[in-house]
Amino acid sequence: SPPRPAAVFRHGRRGVPRLAAARWLGRMADRGLGAHRCHSGPRHPSAREEAAMTEPTSPQEATTAAGIVFDGVRHRYGNELALRLDDLTLRGNTVLVGHNGAGKSTLLQLAAGLLVPTKGVITVNGHPAGSPAARQAVSFVPDQPALFDDLTLANQMTYVARLHGLKTVIESAQNLIEVLDAFDLLDRVPGSMSKGQRQKASVLVAMARPWSILLTDEPTTGLDADSRTALVRAFQRLTDDGLTIISSTHDTELIEMSTEQVELSGGRLVGEDREPSDDQ
Repeated sequence: SPPRPAAVFRHGRRGVPRLAAARWLGRMADRGLGAHRCHSGPRHPSAREEAAMTEPTSPQEATTAAGIVFDGVRHRYGNELALRLDDLTLRGNTVLVGHNGAGKSTLLQLAAGLLVPTKGVITVNGHPAGSPAARQAVSFVPDQPALFDDLTLANQMTYVARLHGLKTVIESAQNLIEVLDAFDLLDRVPGSMSKGQRQKASVLVAMARPWSILLTDEPTTGLDADSRTALVRAFQRLTDDGLTIISSTHDTELIEMSTEQVELSGGRLVGEDREPSDDQ
């Protein structure tokens, strides 16, 4: 069954009562308030598409994830070896740390199935990375927000949720709207947002659909101090509930709140011995 609607939110800054986020987002999407049609087609799935959809459970109802496993992985850009991971498992509240160019973003893109490793095997909850089952489990927040220019945040969140079989966004994303004080962004398009606001929107869109593993590339970039702390604490609560969130970051607050840190340098785990066969 679909996730329960969130409780009615408190009054907004202007004193206007807030409807439950689930109802509010649904009505925004149905009426098309503040949105334009996307150049590539309609805003929402057709009635036939919706009828064919299943209703997956929310991530809160998912069992503890097996995580992401890298086995003998090598990835090259041309002749350059960008990542070498012989045996690594990621789960829980984990952060990837290291200098720029250490391989953090490459690791996340491989785990998301956006890149195919040159060599080796990557599994997500026991399924090959990039397979339908793995893609169903994983949601991804890129380092640069990837948003529809012509859709409001409310429409983008509802559209993504509907593509994954729900009539409205999952409860954790509804709650995060309040946590990040993002009500005023719901009826706005990305072009009217600041960098930090677009970052909030990117996280909210990624969390609008069912997932058990969230991959985030510098998720706190551009956020003010209060929003950064709120997001970090939200991540901690979600991982305490058994979900997996893997974040690439230089943010000390996010690092301190994590349960595991994986440090990369030159595409390798720091402290791992280099062998003659490393570049094979």
